[in-house]
Amino acid sequence: MDDAQWRVARIIQQLVSSLLVLLAYGMERVKGIGGVFFRAKDPKGLQAWYQKNLGIEPDADGYVVFKWAEREPPHNPASSV
Repeated sequence: MDDAQWRVARIIQQLVSSLLVLLAYGMERVKGIGGVFFRAKDPKGLQAWYQKNLGIEPDADGYVVFKWAEREPPHNPASSV
């Protein structure tokens, strides 16, 4: 893995860690986070890297959907793509 791939993986790890901390401590003023978008010369290879190194499995259409539910009742299901 080259330096650029490590940097991208580290940024994603930091974003996910921050989100989990916010959710765990109930900082309810946070309603979401922005996305990270970048181009790849080899999208299929990048997708395979995410699967292998981060365990992120795409749906059949190639997108990754993170499913979650609201904390407060009625716990409405939601998702982030």
